[in-house]
Amino acid sequence: MSSLSDLQDALQQIQRSTPMVGRFMFDSLPGAIGQALAVPGPPGSPSAVDAQAEDYRKAGAQAAVVEADLTHVSSSALPRAWTGPVAETAAQAVASVAAEVATTVTVLGQAAAAMAQWSAELSAAQTLDRSGTAELTAAQQQPMSQFDAAKQAAVPMDIGGDVKQPDGSTKWEGHQVMIIGASGDQLEVYNPWGSTSWISTSDYVNGNVGSITGTTMNTPFHVEIPKQ
Repeated sequence: MSSLSDLQDALQQIQRSTPMVGRFMFDSLPGAIGQALAVPGPPGSPSAVDAQAEDYRKAGAQAAVVEADLTHVSSSALPRAWTGPVAETAAQAVASVAAEVATTVTVLGQAAAAMAQWSAELSAAQTLDRSGTAELTAAQQQPMSQFDAAKQAAVPMDIGGDVKQPDGSTKWEGHQVMIIGASGDQLEVYNPWGSTSWISTSDYVNGNVGSITGTTMNTPFHVEIPKQ
């Protein structure tokens, strides 16, 4: 299995765990983080790639000098003794070699540019990998007591409502979100679709929580009260 597929599998597990902020998330998330950390970072040395690109640039510059000399010879620097068909044939031969060298100059320039781009992209990928590894490592090292406290604090809440379908009809749809905090008369709610928002207790009581999902699923119809 490739590193990319390993990392994609770990990411899918994290994404499946993260929406279930309550009792399931904290059972599966640490293992998914560990799986992600086990994937090696992008291999290679940007400095080594840069050095190869510089070698190509230097070779291209040297070839360009040769190409210029050959072009000069083919057009105006043949021996004076070469006249007639001999001179014409020689000029054509030198010009042909000059054209081939010019092609080499172009190819070396393209290779140098490609290597430079590869180096930049590799460096960026390695920097991003180091940043992600640091964040995952920090998350992995969080005391389990903090996970347990968060697990107890999160309160699953089911909401639903009539949602308009593509064909114009409406259909009752349900969705589970998590109450993860409170401040005064405001409730902080996590939506597994990837957002966190605040609603008032009056919005909750009056069935006006559609802002959590940005849909017409306005009605809270079930809340799982944590066991003491």
